[in-house]
Amino acid sequence: RLVGPDIIREMLGSLQDYSARYPGQKPVGMVVTTSKFTGEAQRIALAHGVKLIDGANLRAIAAAENRRSGV
Repeated sequence: RLVGPDIIREMLGSLQDYSARYPGQKPVGMVVTTSKFTGEAQRIALAHGVKLIDGANLRAIAAAENRRSGV
């Protein structure tokens, strides 16, 4: 199941709420999925600086960590 733009918009709302609660701090958003993101979700995330990690990225991160730790 692809992750669509609604999830990214939800993250943007959370970032705005955080900024309102903690003025002077710059929050960074990240959305992680074992699936993939739609093109629209990617476009919105890129426009607002939200980092995206999809299933392929997540597997690569896990594999690198396993190599590093000798698992």
